[in-house]
Amino acid sequence: MRKYSHCKECGSDQIGNGEGTLIIEDHIFKRSCKCGWSIEVNEYEAIQSWVETGKG
Repeated sequence: MRKYSHCKECGSDQIGNGEGTLIIEDHIFKRSCKCGWSIEVNEYEAIQSWVETGKG
């Protein structure tokens, strides 16, 4: 969890109140940020997805 405590795009560590989300369900960890960055990790698989932020 520490690895994804800060957004890899903008550096924010905020969750809740529209700032970002943190969801832990069974063996799945999901973290997102208000800038559009997100990640989903399944402990039984490799990182499943990175969501594009639209920058670029």
